[in-house]
Amino acid sequence: MLKESQKRRGYECFVAIEPSDEEIKDVQVDLPIDKMPDVTVSHLTEAMVEELFPDVWSERREELQEKSKKDLAAEMFRTGTYLGVKSFLESI
Repeated sequence: MLKESQKRRGYECFVAIEPSDEEIKDVQVDLPIDKMPDVTVSHLTEAMVEELFPDVWSERREELQEKSKKDLAAEMFRTGTYLGVKSFLESI
C-alpha cells in the first residue's frame, strides 16, 4: 500500500481537510488503532446509505411517505440496524 500511495498524511491532518474521493485515492493515512472502530463504522454507514437507500426508497416510497414522522424514524432505525448487523455478519 505504501508503495502505491503518492502521498502520506497523519490522521488528524487528513480528517481536518475533509478530502474528496478524488483527493484520497492515492493517499495513505496513518490511522491510529483507537480510531479504527469509529472510522470503520462511519465508512460502512456511508457506503450503505449511498448504495442501499436508493433501492429502499424506490421500492417503498409510497408506503414510507404515508407514515408519521415517528413511525418513519422507527422504520428507518429498524432498517438501518438490520442492514448494519447483516453487513457485519457477512464480513466475518
